[in-house]
Amino acid sequence: PLPIVQQLIGLAELEDRQIVLEPSAGTGNIAAELVKSNVTVHCYELLEKNYIKLTNQGIYHSVKNCDFLAAEPEPIYDRIVM
Repeated sequence: PLPIVQQLIGLAELEDRQIVLEPSAGTGNIAAELVKSNVTVHCYELLEKNYIKLTNQGIYHSVKNCDFLAAEPEPIYDRIVM
């Protein structure tokens, strides 16, 4: 629900232009709200159907179709929000 997502984002204490990872983005409920916070959003999503939806939204810096637990970590993120 949107109020929960907004509370989660508030707890993340985001700052403009930070790089944020949503490691299990699903259909983008959290990631889409993150974009509104003026941050760069990277998404990982395992399910191909959700990956396609995220990609088609065209609002994320990157979308990877993979299991984030098996991904090689990249030390570029200011926050991880999920």
